[in-house]
Amino acid sequence: MKYVWLFILLLFVSCATMNLGPAGPDSTPMENANVILIETSDPVNKSFDKLDEIFKAEGFSIKSYNKSQLVLETNFKKYNEQKVWLVSNVIETDSSSVIELSGIVEVPQFQYRKEYGGAKPDVKSRIKKKKSSYNPAWKVMMGIALKYPNGKIWYAREAS
Repeated sequence: MKYVWLFILLLFVSCATMNLGPAGPDSTPMENANVILIETSDPVNKSFDKLDEIFKAEGFSIKSYNKSQLVLETNFKKYNEQKVWLVSNVIETDSSSVIELSGIVEVPQFQYRKEYGGAKPDVKSRIKKKKSSYNPAWKVMMGIALKYPNGKIWYAREAS
């Protein structure tokens, strides 16, 4: 009987550690990273303006521009048969600012078997690095992050 309880305890602990809750920041992307952080020595207003310029240079139009709350949200941009939206938030720190970049992707669903009703509608979800269907959208986020001058890139995972 004590082996059964030991097995149940081990099973519980292993299941609890498999949860992919929030993680980061880290300098290398962890599994299912969905946030890119750009650390810069620029003040928050300058970071906000630079990011706005980068979004526009990359062909994104701005949906929501809130300089008082330091939040930028883009309209969708079509990329490899996907629609990608980006959201950024600039956070002030003691000596610098940090840009939090995340996004949403609309992934086209492929034809399902007829007994399941045919094609499903497209699915909107947060961009996650490791899933192959999200990978092109992650590349869009990385492209934006790499274009920020003198920014140090970190990765994080927020719970969806």
